[in-house]
Amino acid sequence: YRYPLTGKAIPELQKYIKRRERLRELVAKSQAILTKRKKRDIKITIELLKELNQ
Repeated sequence: YRYPLTGKAIPELQKYIKRRERLRELVAKSQAILTKRKKRDIKITIELLKELNQ
């Protein structure tokens, strides 16, 4: 439902926007951590395969 754009709605809107920005940052951080971990896992897997092939 929509707020009438009164003085009361604006701080609510700002709160909502801030919360969404924080969520976006958290998602971006967790994705970065996941990709780093994935790269590390791939490296570990390659090392293991090398050892197995020796």
